[in-house]
Amino acid sequence: MMPDHETMMEHAVLGSFLIESSISSAADFVLEELAEDDFSRIASRKIFSLFKEMHENGEAIDLVTVCARLKAKGELDDIGGEVFVCELMESVSTTSHIRHYAREVKRNAVMRKIKREIVQLNPSVGPEAVERIMGLVEQRDSGDSLAVVTPKEFMDEYLEDCYKS
Repeated sequence: MMPDHETMMEHAVLGSFLIESSISSAADFVLEELAEDDFSRIASRKIFSLFKEMHENGEAIDLVTVCARLKAKGELDDIGGEVFVCELMESVSTTSHIRHYAREVKRNAVMRKIKREIVQLNPSVGPEAVERIMGLVEQRDSGDSLAVVTPKEFMDEYLEDCYKS
């Protein structure tokens, strides 16, 4: 089964980090840009947390050391074993886009937070309304000046959806 776009981006940033962790500026950027809770999957969070810990301790980060550390923590099987770690490395054709992958992971995390906030503000809002609002957010963030939605337009649409529900 093909992973969704969000999972693919998470795997790409983790795979790139695993391959390029010795390149300090890329590793530093990823660690500064992202937090553990920016990842949607538990396995990805565990791997990222381990990368951060190993980086802070000045340890080598590669397939062998990561698998050994996960095994020592009793977490290797929980995340999918050595196969999962290898698949992370195979999920990228080039590591030169690691910064882009990291920004996408951050963006996806923010979008998940927005969805949660919408539902918290109005628990009765339906999934269709949430998706329409998220479409407005994406449209606003697209950079297309014709698609820019002002905060007032955004809130008017949201309030309209709330009253319909």
